[in-house]
Amino acid sequence: MAGCVKVRGSWVVVQHHYRQLWTPAAAAKLIRCLARILHREELRACSYSYTAGYTLLSLASTQVPGAGTVLVVEDEELVRRSLYDILEGNGYRVLQARNAREAMLIGRGYGGAIDLMLTDLVLPGMNGPELADELRPLRPGMQVLYISGYRDDVRVRRLEQVGKVVFPKPFSAAAIAEKVSGVLAATPQSPGRAS
Repeated sequence: MAGCVKVRGSWVVVQHHYRQLWTPAAAAKLIRCLARILHREELRACSYSYTAGYTLLSLASTQVPGAGTVLVVEDEELVRRSLYDILEGNGYRVLQARNAREAMLIGRGYGGAIDLMLTDLVLPGMNGPELADELRPLRPGMQVLYISGYRDDVRVRRLEQVGKVVFPKPFSAAAIAEKVSGVLAATPQSPGRAS
């Protein structure tokens, strides 16, 4: 039925030429399929309208969207893009860096609060913990969540022994979204920090 489907924030744009086939049941079925694909089971269609070969579906969520800004530092492009899509899809503002140098530039130059840095443990040039140590004076309220594909690595065990959170790769969209939400929910709000 659909030729092209694009998700844009709270809208789904469906390009097609089948006005007579587009019914509330068809809209609901499409949203159920998208919700499974996007790992956003809470999505539902509120309304839809057909205009010149396009149907616009307004989405609503039964969940409270994520709040805050997350800096994703990941040198693997596919992982970085996936994290961006997952977090942005859950309502977070997402900043991206391919390496520690880019993360430092964002940390120095971004005008708003950065609530969480989600960083790979192993990065070219400077590892995740070193990056966190460098950024901490600039962003004292920022929490750090490490991700690593090396679950049994000595670095992972050392970080966990001192209470740092290391999340294993690979991960599901739901699992990483839940972990980010949990880390941010456990963050004490300081007076000078934007929520």
